Amino acid sequence: MQDASAAIELDPEYGNAYCNRAWACLFLERVPEAMKWFAKAIECLSTAEHKPVNLIFNRVRAKRGMGLLTSAIEDATLALSMNRMHVLTCCERGLAYYELGQMAQAEADFTRARTYNPASTCSRSAASTRVRKLTNESGG
Repeated sequence: MQDASAAIELDPEYGNAYCNRAWACLFLERVPEAMKWFAKAIECLSTAEHKPVNLIFNRVRAKRGMGLLTSAIEDATLALSMNRMHVLTCCERGLAYYELGQMAQAEADFTRARTYNPASTCSRSAASTRVRKLTNESGG
């Protein structure tokens, strides 16, 4: 949290720092405060179309954190059109699809992430979630 505060002090328009602060607040179960910082991150990153893919990725994270899943998917799709191998964006879009109950699309993004980076935490997590789900469905 201190790193995010220091980054914001240096550059009050640095959206990634607000996004990181928001995730820290969520981890600490300070949800209303997290929502405030996610909103500020989205505001700062709203012109990210002309910035590197990682800034759009952070906007995707912020929107997913706020539950703006459809908008997060749209931004992730934009980022992936610029760099189809951005594994973290594949994961974030997959998680948004998963949260919307769109399992086929989620699985496609998790598979894409696993293809580009077999060691990806997201793809391993998604794979284990899928195995648990299939095991529960089969009664095992």
